[in-house]
Amino acid sequence: MTNLTAIAGLAPYLESRRSRYPGTTYTIKAITEHEGQQFVRLREDDGDSAGELLVRVTRDGSIDVLALDTVLSEFPKTLPAAVISALRPVPASNSEVVAETSAITEADWITHARASAPAYTGTGSVNAMLMHWAMAALSNMSSAHAPGTESGNLACAWAVNRIASLALQQPVGGGLSTVNMNTVLAAKHGPPQGQPVAGDIIMSPTAHRTGHVGIVGGALDVVVDDTTPIYSNSSTQAVFLDHLKLGSWRSKYVNNYGLDLHFYRLNPSVFGLETLIELRVANRDTVIRVAGQDRLLRRSTKVVLLAEGATGWSTVAVLPQHQPQGLVQSAHLSPVPTV
Repeated sequence: MTNLTAIAGLAPYLESRRSRYPGTTYTIKAITEHEGQQFVRLREDDGDSAGELLVRVTRDGSIDVLALDTVLSEFPKTLPAAVISALRPVPASNSEVVAETSAITEADWITHARASAPAYTGTGSVNAMLMHWAMAALSNMSSAHAPGTESGNLACAWAVNRIASLALQQPVGGGLSTVNMNTVLAAKHGPPQGQPVAGDIIMSPTAHRTGHVGIVGGALDVVVDDTTPIYSNSSTQAVFLDHLKLGSWRSKYVNNYGLDLHFYRLNPSVFGLETLIELRVANRDTVIRVAGQDRLLRRSTKVVLLAEGATGWSTVAVLPQHQPQGLVQSAHLSPVPTV
């Protein structure tokens, strides 16, 4: 592997970053030369989180940072194709991907957690569902075989997506990128929360420095403070841990790195878990409600026609997804009935 000091201009630049971000190490992952300029893909790692930089060393030794993210899955389109090809990680063979995927698909901790996993019962239960799986994953969920993460070193977004997939049947989105995940969160789950609670997503997206993403820990009924644990992937250990507290997160990513800090509460409707919708039917005194819990468990959309009687709610009929619009007289949010 190329020595950092062998590239004119790169060593002083990295030394200045180390001074600005103490405890950070840099490793060259790929290097190529084009028309007298050197292009270098680097890994930046502080032990808790890691990411990648793409820099250009010009003929006079000056440095241009061209891209920075948790994982550089996309390169600037202005770069020559030969440069992109030389810097892009070699894709794993299909057999390697199958092996890696099978290694993370099922484990004993998942089997045990699934047996006691809480069901969706309304908007507030999403955080409880995430917390259940985050707690089960602590010290158990390894990212060492997660594809594209360099043996779990670049897996903070992967870990959060993995927890969401287990709890809510689909990932948050954004792939391995904190930048892309933050975009998804802001668009579909924003605006950010002013006061976080357990089960919220904590996000400091990569900007001028590698960021991080995790899940706010603690108890659902306890006020969050600087001692509240944060559950996230450890870049050095490639395991889901509570190695950070909210206070140390603020100190590192906000105060020291100058990154943004956002707390997002996942929107159940994005995962097909809408707050149950009550639809009055014109010709009878009954109510149609979307059965969110059934949708979660069976991955299918159904509409259940319910009637409220002296003994409670009872099922009248199960309708197809697209019920005749003429039946709908009005719509408003309503609580979950017991059926």
